Parts: sequence; C-alpha cells; structure tokens
Amino acid sequence: MLFINIGVVFADGDVNAVLNNWFNKKTTIAKTEIEKSVKSETELQKQRITKELKLKMEASSKDLDKFTEEEKAKRKQAVIDYASNIINNTKFSNEADKKQIQDKLNVIVESAKNAMDNLNQSYNPPKQVYEAPNNTNSQQAK
Repeated sequence: MLFINIGVVFADGDVNAVLNNWFNKKTTIAKTEIEKSVKSETELQKQRITKELKLKMEASSKDLDKFTEEEKAKRKQAVIDYASNIINNTKFSNEADKKQIQDKLNVIVESAKNAMDNLNQSYNPPKQVYEAPNNTNSQQAK
C-alpha cells in the first residue's frame, strides 16, 4: 500500500505542475494581450485628442480673428466719428486754422488706426496645453 500512495502523490504533483504551468502561460498570454490592446487604444486616443484639440484651436483662432477685426472696425469708426465731430463743430477763423486742425486730427486718426492694426501682429495667444485629468477619484474608488 505504500507504493500506491507514493504513486498518487507523484500523480498529484504532476497534475499540479501541469495546471500551474498552464495557468502561468495563460496568465502571461492574457497580460500580454491586454497590454497590447491598451497600448494600441492609447495611441488611437492620443491621435484623436490631438486632432480634436487642433480643430478646436483652429475654430477658436478664427473666432478670435473675427472678433479682432470687428472690434478694430468699431474702434476705427469711433475715432473717425469723433474727429469728424470735432471738425464739424469747431469754428475756424480762417482756412489756415481749419487746415492745421484737420491735419492734426488726421495724424491722430492714422496713429490710432496703425495702433489697432499692429494689435493683430503683436498679439501672442496663450499656448494650448493638454493636461490629463487627475485620477485621484478613480484611485480612491479602488
């Protein structure tokens, strides 16, 4: 009977080794597949994020350009209207005084226009930086 028990022990040992080997191989394969899948999906989502952010930044840039042009036009017209009002409401004693005031006002209007035109060239929009969401909530849930 001693030999039968020893044979069973060896058989149990072989089955355990076979099962452990099989489980370890399956676990390794599963981990590898999961890692490949996550890596692949991560790359796809990075590309998606980059594309979507680029589109949003372009749209935002167009909106800002449109807003800037509209504001420049409003401000230019306000300066022109103000200068015209001064010219129309100023009483001149002679044509020389009138010409001198008109020339000065024209210089002011042109200076204001140039300053507004240069705003577009000197404006540096803030850099768009993507920051990954903070995962403290999902870590706490684990």
